[in-house]
Amino acid sequence: MEQYAIVICGGLSRRMESDKALIEYNGNPMIIHHVQAFLERGWNVVVAGVNERRLNHLKGMNITTIPIENERGRRGPVRGILSGLGVIPNNEWIQLSPCDAPHLIDTIMMSSEIGGRGGIRMPIWKDGDEWCCEPLWASGPKDMLLRAILEYEGPLYKRFRKAGCTEQKISVPHHISSLNTKKELGIIENAITGVGEDQSIHREM
Repeated sequence: MEQYAIVICGGLSRRMESDKALIEYNGNPMIIHHVQAFLERGWNVVVAGVNERRLNHLKGMNITTIPIENERGRRGPVRGILSGLGVIPNNEWIQLSPCDAPHLIDTIMMSSEIGGRGGIRMPIWKDGDEWCCEPLWASGPKDMLLRAILEYEGPLYKRFRKAGCTEQKISVPHHISSLNTKKELGIIENAITGVGEDQSIHREM
């Protein structure tokens, strides 16, 4: 079974006031961190939701890109996931990867290696008294992921739960699972460089 990463670009970010996939994080656009992390590990990489500007940054990389106008389904990340699954030929092992969380790549990959293979696996983490799901970081065999998305309704995490996924606990730095605002980006970048005070952002789920 080969290994495929589906990097989900998403849309333009109003809170970031820019294309989130191309916002610089630790010296490179966020999307580049995701793509390079998987290529360095020997994975096949599919990037869904690619527009002309994103494609310019991805040129020369040994990856498969899906133009945003070719995505399948309704709006939202499910479009990108279905489009990515659609270009993967066999029932291979899939790792989903949202482009706005480069600070979690190593954590997710380490957790995946420890957890091993089998059915669908979905990371969860604790924010105060709440357990938060990260369905856009789920992994599993292509056929199982596809069946969960198409046969069940509701938010993506509920579809994976209905499909019997295994929930795997991870640690999320500063309670920030995705970089949705400039403040969150600054906190994580300062944590990497050791600058600034220890800060956390708690979200209501």
